[in-house]
Amino acid sequence: MNTTLTISILISVLGVALVLYLRMSKTASPLYLTDLNIPYKVSGGSNSSDFYVLSLKDLSHYNGSDPSLPILLAVKGRIYDVSSGWRFYGPGGSYGFFAGRDGSRSFGTGCLDEKDGKCTSNSHVYNDLTEEQIKTIDYWNDFYDKSSKYHYIGEVNFD
Repeated sequence: MNTTLTISILISVLGVALVLYLRMSKTASPLYLTDLNIPYKVSGGSNSSDFYVLSLKDLSHYNGSDPSLPILLAVKGRIYDVSSGWRFYGPGGSYGFFAGRDGSRSFGTGCLDEKDGKCTSNSHVYNDLTEEQIKTIDYWNDFYDKSSKYHYIGEVNFD
């Protein structure tokens, strides 16, 4: 095989790999926010810098039960798209409990029991937790903020 052909093939393969990587990492377009399918919302998504505002009820629709919608979760009112971790956050996944809710309280306490009202009722309320539990919530908030896999998309409106 001649050198020119080898280089051409290599460039083509690298180009395809780059396109696939950018699509998978959701960084291919600055319009990521407008590409999301977020029909249940208070506001947002009209342009690439218009973050979403969702009520807790709106957020509950994004729990992985509808495959046409992204999987969202919130920590301390900050909403993240965790769809790329469907295996973990989708129905039956080890972190599926957090999908479609602000799970701040559960991130702090470790309570993941759907039937336990202490875990699910007011799951976004954490001001009565210990300093150590709040530090744990802050750890998870920081984890999602710094993640290249999961994306911040907006805030929860608790009113």
